[in-house]
Order: sequence, then structure tokens, then C-alpha cells
Amino acid sequence: MFQRSSRDTPPYTLAYHYARLLTHIAKNITAEIALRVTSMSMELLGGLGFLKEYPIERWHREALITPIWEGTSNIQALDMLEAMTRKGAHEMLVEEMRRKAKETMNLDISRKALTVIERAIEEMLVKQPEVVEYEAKDTLRKLGYAISVILLENIASRLWEKRYSTVAEIILERELLGRPIPLLDDEDFASIVSLRGQVNL
Repeated sequence: MFQRSSRDTPPYTLAYHYARLLTHIAKNITAEIALRVTSMSMELLGGLGFLKEYPIERWHREALITPIWEGTSNIQALDMLEAMTRKGAHEMLVEEMRRKAKETMNLDISRKALTVIERAIEEMLVKQPEVVEYEAKDTLRKLGYAISVILLENIASRLWEKRYSTVAEIILERELLGRPIPLLDDEDFASIVSLRGQVNL
């Protein structure tokens, strides 16, 4: 999307605004996950995690600053709203996610994630502007996780690798549906552990 819209000049194309929308979603999710990972790492290391002799202390500080330095989640959310409500970028998002959801290993999981995207956008378009702004951060988060689920399922179908589908199901259940992480058999657990460092998008 960036390459397609990099030479855009005003008035910008829909592809440009869609690239903007994806940027806001990606930055927000990246910041949230970085903070979770470094926080969990500090917890695992205990008191050692706070010592400057270990890199996790610096990484955690950097993770804390990411959403502020790159633009707070609230700013990302408000910019996302502008790209969607005024520029119509959500239309390309829904269209692309519908297409990608059809090409997935587990259609049930993809459809549920797609429903989250469609409902979040529908609700945003019918609510009062003040309510939409208040809920924008949650909408940004939902969109990020739902897109992740569909893309992981898409990767699973292209590589014929069930482990990506398993991770997609975990994200769907925990982050979007608020349920406990589904129980994994030994094979699924081992396949997820083997994913570390192998995801190349």
C-alpha cells in the first residue's frame, strides 16, 4: 500500500488514505504488544529485570515510550477515525479483509474476525461523534487484532501450516471474544513454540 501511494499528491487517492489507516492500526498494535512482551520479560526475570546491567530494563523503557514518541494511542485512534469517516479508507479495508478471509485455512475463525471488523465499522458510522471519539482507541485495537487473525489464517492456508491457524484462534478467543486461551494439545503447543523467529511476512 505504501509503494502504491508513495507518489500521491493532493488530492490524495483512496489507496493513500488506506495506507494511512493501516499505519495507525499497525503502530497501535506494535506498541501494545511490545509493552506486553517487555513487561512479561521483566516479570520472568524478577528483580534482575530492573537492573541496568540487563537489557530488558532499557527495552521496557523504550516500549513504554513507543506509543508516546510515535504518537499516543489516542492520536493514532483519532487519525484513524479521520481516515475512515472523512476519507472512506475503511471501504478498502473491508474489501481486502473479505477477500483474504475467503482464502484461509479455517473459514470459521476468519469469518468471526471479519464480523468484528464489520461491526466495529458499522457501529462507528452510526454513533454520535462524541461516542465514536471516546471509543476510538478500542476500535483501533479491535481492528488490529481482527486483521491479525485474518492474515495469520491467510498465511496458514498459503503455507499449509496449522500452527499459524492455532495462533490466530488464540488471538480471536482472547483478544476479540474475551475468552480464556483454548487448551492446546502437545502438538499444537510445540508448533507454536517453533514459530519463534520464523514468521517472515
